[in-house]
Amino acid sequence: MDYGQSCRFFHVQTENNAQALKALFAKLKKLYKKEIDKLIWVFESTGSYSSLIYRFCAQKGIWVFMPNPKRQRLCQNNCPA
Repeated sequence: MDYGQSCRFFHVQTENNAQALKALFAKLKKLYKKEIDKLIWVFESTGSYSSLIYRFCAQKGIWVFMPNPKRQRLCQNNCPA
């Protein structure tokens, strides 16, 4: 997959339940149409809270990236704005 053409990032908050994830995925499918398979969901690993999202993505074949919370905080605290 070539991700060099365009990268878009946006922040989404949703309820942590299957129905909310299905609704979010439906909106993204409508928005991205044929590019839906190029999306990568990024979310912090938060144990039981993130396991539902991880399982949902695995079932749908969605690529995921879960940054290490400790490394993420180090970067936020030490990287220039």
